Amino acid sequence: MVAVGRLLSPHGLKGHIKAESHSWNPERLGRLREVVLWSPVREETRKVVEAISQPAGWRLRFEGISDPETAKLYGGSWICVPAEQATRPKDGWIEADLISLPLIDENEIVLGNCKGLANLPMMSIAVTSVAGKEIILPMEGPLAPRIDLEGGKLVVDREVWDALS
Repeated sequence: MVAVGRLLSPHGLKGHIKAESHSWNPERLGRLREVVLWSPVREETRKVVEAISQPAGWRLRFEGISDPETAKLYGGSWICVPAEQATRPKDGWIEADLISLPLIDENEIVLGNCKGLANLPMMSIAVTSVAGKEIILPMEGPLAPRIDLEGGKLVVDREVWDALS
């Protein structure tokens, strides 16, 4: 499964739930018809019966959720689709492609593993070093690692790694 969004809080009296997109294509949530809503306490397949785009995200309504009390139970749930349905930008990647990839230097020495994108306003990646420390690397500019999906790795200059770790 791949997370493409997250449910936030109820909106209105008919079971709508505010949602934020976690997809490279912010319009994706409006095209979903069936999703898996996942949280640590539940995993349910639900049909999307209404998707309304708003300036600050989406309002979604799901089959079987018709009141604010029930909608509140789903706050914080991830909106997931099967990995094979996850679309990627042309010649691009999605976060799920990066998770668990090894981060290596130019000499093929493993420095850590990718945890996914960092929860920051700027595009960055979170890596757990082999020593267990979390390191944040930028995704753009001269300090950014090179993403090699075919080789199944991220490559960073050793000087950059040493400076950031």
